[in-house]
Amino acid sequence: MKVLLATDGSPDAIKAARFVAEVLGPGCRDLKVTLLYVKDPSPSVLPAEGTVSQEVIRSLDQEAAQVLAEAGQVLQRAGVEFRARSLWGDPASVIGLVAGEEKSDLVVVGSRGRHGLARLFLGSVSDKVVHRAPSSVLVVR
Repeated sequence: MKVLLATDGSPDAIKAARFVAEVLGPGCRDLKVTLLYVKDPSPSVLPAEGTVSQEVIRSLDQEAAQVLAEAGQVLQRAGVEFRARSLWGDPASVIGLVAGEEKSDLVVVGSRGRHGLARLFLGSVSDKVVHRAPSSVLVVR
């Protein structure tokens, strides 16, 4: 089974990682997990000036590494093998594209992300993924 686990470091994303580790991990012999973090350069998450400077790029790269390491530890402790990816773009779109590219059987996401205010205006990433992903989507609360 191929699982795409999208994470942003939020509490619900960590719950999603635990679900994959504790529920799917023990029951799936051929579990292949791709852990994905999407670096979002949209105005809703950029500094007030709205530009992507080298400093912003470095900061988002560091955040991606930290978030992937944290979710990766959850998977490693349960003995779940995974590969980590970090890409740039709109999170919902990138998650859908990667799910298609990798022919994922299941996409797992948390129900609420780190950027709650943007969610009020733009809609939740998990909701968009449910509508865009080419495979089944599990939203963990």
